[in-house]
Amino acid sequence: RVERTLYARYKGRGIGDCVSGSDWTWDGRRFQPSSAFSTGLCRGMPGGHWTLPTLVSEVR
Repeated sequence: RVERTLYARYKGRGIGDCVSGSDWTWDGRRFQPSSAFSTGLCRGMPGGHWTLPTLVSEVR
C-alpha cells in the first residue's frame, strides 16, 4: 500500500515559537483531513511548548 499524504506546517512568527499544521490523506477518492495540531500561544520557546492535537482521525 502506498501512502499519499499532504503535510502543511505554519510558523506563527519568525523565531518559530508557535507552530501549527494539518495533514490530508488520500482515501482512494479524495484527500480527507486526517490530523491537525497547534503548539499554543507564542511564548518565546522555539518549536512551541507542546503539541496540542485539534484533529485526530483514521482514514480508511
